[in-house]
Amino acid sequence: MSFQLIWWRCGQPQDWCSFDCKWISTVQTRGVYVIWYAEQPSKIVQVGQGVIGERLRAHQSDPEILLYAARALKVSWAAADDESMSGIENYLASALDPLIATARQVASPIKVNLPWDVSQT
Repeated sequence: MSFQLIWWRCGQPQDWCSFDCKWISTVQTRGVYVIWYAEQPSKIVQVGQGVIGERLRAHQSDPEILLYAARALKVSWAAADDESMSGIENYLASALDPLIATARQVASPIKVNLPWDVSQT
């Protein structure tokens, strides 16, 4: 069983959101997020959870993440309920192997679709 998340995109025609965009710090959605750079080969920088705007605002000044800023970082997020967020984050961290690892919560991984899965509506 896997959860189907709706991953956020920005602009037209539905481009990925730029990590350095100022308005993302106002997003009040609670859920999970993925930060990556798309240059080849693309790499996942970090995954996380919480109030999206608060977490991304903190990351926008995080020296560890800013090491990758010259690579035009992208971000996407999806709403998730509080009971599922830790399991989803654990799945994303395991599946995507981010460059910056964070301490994982004790929760069984919950499989979800990834931001770039074509089956997303």
